[in-house]
Amino acid sequence: MKLLDVFVNSIIRPKALVDVTIETRNRFKRYVVFISIFVTLMIFVIPVMCRIISFGGFDKLFTETMPEIRMNDGKLEADKKFEMNLGYADILIDTTISEYKFDNFTTEGYFIAIGSDTTKFVRVGDKKDPESYSVIYAYKNSELFPSSFNNAFLVKCIPVLYIAFFFTFAVLALITGLRYMLFAVVYAFLSRSLTTIIKVEMSFKDAIHLCFYAQTIAILFTNMNTAIGYIVYPTFASIIGVIITVVVIHKAVRPHMPSLDELMNNMKNNDFMK
Repeated sequence: MKLLDVFVNSIIRPKALVDVTIETRNRFKRYVVFISIFVTLMIFVIPVMCRIISFGGFDKLFTETMPEIRMNDGKLEADKKFEMNLGYADILIDTTISEYKFDNFTTEGYFIAIGSDTTKFVRVGDKKDPESYSVIYAYKNSELFPSSFNNAFLVKCIPVLYIAFFFTFAVLALITGLRYMLFAVVYAFLSRSLTTIIKVEMSFKDAIHLCFYAQTIAILFTNMNTAIGYIVYPTFASIIGVIITVVVIHKAVRPHMPSLDELMNNMKNNDFMK
């Protein structure tokens, strides 16, 4: 069975997932890699590349679209504010403030926020809740940018930016694969009472594979929501994703569940009942 067949079955034929799991035991890692790359392309590569192309490439972005920027006595100066959406995060530049704080953000999401003194990578989970605001990293601009930093410097760094782009892609793909594998393990633990009594013999490893496949619809839903700009509130979208996954798992194992009479006979033959 090809990866595309597994992908299609995971979306439109959840009842076949147990058979798919058994048949693809030796090809599961390929599916994890496929999903990791697919999701990273959806939420990072395509939005970023479309945005860069819309500006006419990095060269025009740095020389025509962005404000005139420069370092002066350890502080960053820009002749106007600038915002740019990268899909996964937004870049904000406002050198009229020394650093961005919670009150400076108007929407939820991830931001690379650049003030005159400090550059931050932050997450705003809920604009109405200051507790949802977290700083992932923060650097002084005097430490982050050289004294010669300006638009021309950025143009010279374009080859380095492409390398950083591919490195970021690889890291995000790795994180994506690990995240959904962790979720699959959790789902496998929670659904173990079901997978151990079905007629098909499945190990716990098989159950993890099944639960990873069962996440496919939820993965598409939550990441498409991210890619198009959070049409559904992220937390609510995640809850919907969990519900979808649980439903798919139940649909997958239900055709293989023994009848009530078979369950009773198994219990009678079990040493625990003697």
